Amino acid sequence: MDHHCIWLNQCVGACNHRYFLQFIGFTALGCGTFVLAASNTFYYNYWKAFTTNKMFCDSDILAKELPWFEFICGHGPSTLVSIIFAAYLLCLIVFVMIGGFFYWNFVLISFGDTYLGVIINAPTLKGLVNMLFFPCRNEHFHENWRRFLGLDVGNRTFIRHILLPSSHDASGYFEWTGRVRDDYKKLCGEKKETPITIV
Repeated sequence: MDHHCIWLNQCVGACNHRYFLQFIGFTALGCGTFVLAASNTFYYNYWKAFTTNKMFCDSDILAKELPWFEFICGHGPSTLVSIIFAAYLLCLIVFVMIGGFFYWNFVLISFGDTYLGVIINAPTLKGLVNMLFFPCRNEHFHENWRRFLGLDVGNRTFIRHILLPSSHDASGYFEWTGRVRDDYKKLCGEKKETPITIV
């Protein structure tokens, strides 16, 4: 499960996969919360603004009450509409992409597999559908998650060691197993490359 993450600027692998999953989970949760909380603002100041011609910057009452009203509406209402649209669209796109990435990692952990293992083992279409849509039906679902979160050692609990800050290590990490792994080691591990000389 080792790969370099450009967002964290470090490798995600055996000792920090849990932190990476928490990072993308909380990022998706934060963007989803913003999308839900700002949907009313988006509706009234972008969607409905073009049908009723009544925008935030057209209010005389708010102009008297808010000290930053001139700063936002000084360049006309189109600036505010553009800011609202860009912020909402950006959070919506990040929520969909990071949420999908979080779900894909959830599926891989539920099956105790890695992305490279899925690529090499190439499941059938039916197996891939079952893997994507029914990850909780895996017979080792609970064991995989307990091992991934490091809760299978001692008396660790979800609340004390996952939700609250904790520095405990996971008891194991996922790697692809069996014949395919040995073949991969033969192909990649023992191959000696000649150095490239740049003249």
